[in-house]
Amino acid sequence: MMLAVYLLLAAVAVWAFWKKQFVVFLLCYLAIVTQLFMLDGTTEQQRCSDVCILINIALIPFVQVQSGKLRVTKILSDGSEVSTSSALGYSPRRDPFALYVFAFLLFYLGEFIMTVTSGADSLSYAFKVVRVCLMMTGYFAFRAIPYREYERFFEIGLYITLVQGVLYLLQFAGIHILAGYDKEKVATEGFNFALNIPNLTYFYLFYVLKSDKYGKWRYAIFLFLFILVLLTFVRAILIALLVALLVFFLREGRRRSVITGFILVALMLPFVLGVFQTKSSVRNTSTTEDITQVATRLIPVLSRSVSQCLPSASSTSRIILSTLLSE
Repeated sequence: MMLAVYLLLAAVAVWAFWKKQFVVFLLCYLAIVTQLFMLDGTTEQQRCSDVCILINIALIPFVQVQSGKLRVTKILSDGSEVSTSSALGYSPRRDPFALYVFAFLLFYLGEFIMTVTSGADSLSYAFKVVRVCLMMTGYFAFRAIPYREYERFFEIGLYITLVQGVLYLLQFAGIHILAGYDKEKVATEGFNFALNIPNLTYFYLFYVLKSDKYGKWRYAIFLFLFILVLLTFVRAILIALLVALLVFFLREGRRRSVITGFILVALMLPFVLGVFQTKSSVRNTSTTEDITQVATRLIPVLSRSVSQCLPSASSTSRIILSTLLSE
């Protein structure tokens, strides 16, 4: 039953792309790849990816049919768009990234042929492995979509992510609507945490800071999305987020942006440190305790290595000195 729903969405996506209704196409594609916006907990993720691969392959001739050529849209510094085309499709000079996509696809095709012909794996198993790489075929269709269509899609996607964020928070009140919640994941202190965060949360954390459409609301949206990330208790992501935010604001180059970035990171830091103090339910240790244990074990090893190297270094220096004096 659910497979029929995904195939229907795939048909609508192909029709919308052909009719140049690109926002509809992107929404259908997003619904498929995110398992109906994380509302379908019965269909495997790989099955959804297979449907997307079918869409990608089906759209390749449609991209050609629209104008007889593959379109390449460039965004100028003033925000205007210039659309160019090539009779042979994507030219490496105009779109170098397409060359890498072709190279990867050819590599995986060669790997697939060698795997089957050498008898290392069966045809069905080799195809099952290599089919994941076929997701890259979607690049050519997505590259043909004008940027202004993406801007409209990003706005709708933000509202979808915010609704998903509310559903994510409801999980902690015992209301489970989003798929992927694991009730067994509990910190040692008894606080539940959930890893089924909305798919585009990390993207929109930076999108709302970069966009000028939301005014002062962008900081409220950013705070809401940051709370979602914080509640995952994934420490590596939190560290990466802090570093990425610092780099983001430093690259802005403006003094006000740099100050704003440091203020945001300073406000986030206590909460991140609080997560670091939360003990894992697996080893009953926190991140800070892990770091302390590693340091206490590493320092004696380093000291022994240095002490062993010093005598040999001193003897070597004496040999060099005596050789120089004899000369």
